[in-house]
Amino acid sequence: MSDPKPEDSSDLPPSLRDEMLDIYVSPRSHHPLRRATTSELESIGTRAGAGALVDRGGRPVAGASEAGLVCEAEGVLFPVVNRIPKLLWEDGIPLAEG
Repeated sequence: MSDPKPEDSSDLPPSLRDEMLDIYVSPRSHHPLRRATTSELESIGTRAGAGALVDRGGRPVAGASEAGLVCEAEGVLFPVVNRIPKLLWEDGIPLAEG
């Protein structure tokens, strides 16, 4: 898998810069989080657009996220909305289909 970090993180919202990634963990398992890749965000957007995606709380996901934080151990993406990570387990979006 390609490195999800951009070469220059200065254009990212402060909540997604490298120095903040060290403190983010999954709210459920406390595994570390990383920035979502473009392909992960595109996949979420495609599945949401097809109406085939619900978050961990059982709510339909309306559309693509501007950014996200991924817990690889749990296969969950936590969306970033208005430049703020939504780090509640119920807001997590499964990366795998099904």
